[in-house]
Amino acid sequence: MARISEFRPQALENTAWAVAVLPWVHHPLLSAISSAALLRIAEYGSQELANTAWAIAVLEFQHQPLLEAIAAKARLRIAEFSALELAATAWSFASMEERNLPLLSAIADNSVAKMFEFVARGLANTVWAFATLKVHDGQLVNALAAAAVAKMADFEPQALANTAWAFATLAIQSEPLMPAISGAASVRISEFKLQELAATAWAVAELLVTDVPLFEVISTAALAQLKNEGTACSVQIVDMLLSVLTRLEDSQLALQFMNSLEDTNATPGALGLGALLSKLEQESMDGDSRRLGEELNLLSSLRHGPGLRPAAVAAAAARLAEVGEADSAMELLHHLAARGRQG
Repeated sequence: MARISEFRPQALENTAWAVAVLPWVHHPLLSAISSAALLRIAEYGSQELANTAWAIAVLEFQHQPLLEAIAAKARLRIAEFSALELAATAWSFASMEERNLPLLSAIADNSVAKMFEFVARGLANTVWAFATLKVHDGQLVNALAAAAVAKMADFEPQALANTAWAFATLAIQSEPLMPAISGAASVRISEFKLQELAATAWAVAELLVTDVPLFEVISTAALAQLKNEGTACSVQIVDMLLSVLTRLEDSQLALQFMNSLEDTNATPGALGLGALLSKLEQESMDGDSRRLGEELNLLSSLRHGPGLRPAAVAAAAARLAEVGEADSAMELLHHLAARGRQG
């Protein structure tokens, strides 16, 4: 490190990149690289700027003076940035939650001009970055959507999930894009990770896209993975999937998913159960007598279920009493009281 101040920009950038791909973090070296880079930032070209931003984002090394210097220099040289460098810079700043609007505006304008150069991952990373930072640039997202549709065959599961999530987060309903994502996701659904399945399902539901076949294959794929991961799976993911399925017109798929969880050792939390119970209650009030029975069975089973908050169990008991199931309500309350004594 003694001679790092003598490094030229490319050597500093290469060193930062090398450190970023190592399985460990050397903070004194990162501090030395950052200080040296800050002194030589005027000499940095587009590649050095993009790669340095990427490295410190991957390493989660927040060096505010260097980030501000990279942003300022990048705006001056933004016309020299390739599509890859534009996407990498946007992703890096979003990953560090750096909402530098002048830089993002420059990236957006130049990305539109170079949209034909973007690969699938670059498109996904760029729209993910702008959505993460809550920056809505209409011209950019329209261009990204059109380019994504044209290159949809090249999108991998993570890119599909991130793109769907981004458009849903920005509340942009792109008519050609979402059906294209649904079609591509259905074909590659077995390659999706559990988190990607949940994110895609949430995005499609959030944009009010009623694609029951997609939700069916997502549900099947998620259950297959849950059998392997079981209790190691995040309750939040199970809750998200179950909540999304309750947003369909009919609760049948959500019920199937809930019942199939018994074979996986995974359990939903209060959010997922609450969404399903509300859906069943609404359907029973709308005259579907079958759903009242399903609701009562689910309410009664809560004494064997996950550790819900007492208020949630008490509310379930109240609902049972409301529909004339006093014995089941009392049993649920006795279980709640016993659990309180154990605690």
